[in-house]
Amino acid sequence: MNHQQIQQAAADTSWIGAGAGVVGFLTSSYFIGLLGVMVALLGVFINAAMNWHFKHREDRRRQAEHEKFMRRPTQPGELE
Repeated sequence: MNHQQIQQAAADTSWIGAGAGVVGFLTSSYFIGLLGVMVALLGVFINAAMNWHFKHREDRRRQAEHEKFMRRPTQPGELE
């Protein structure tokens, strides 16, 4: 799975959990309500973790590109 699929699955999990929480509230079933809230929170945490992970990777990649760019010769014909 790529990161977009994982983020979409986490977002879907949040919505499913929220829906289960609403159903639990409407049926006055504390177990279903708590289960829905836990599933929704799990989806939110997974989504946040994936966003952090891929943002961190992007930051490292951009830093490496910046360092490579800064090492290039500053004048035409100049060697490192």
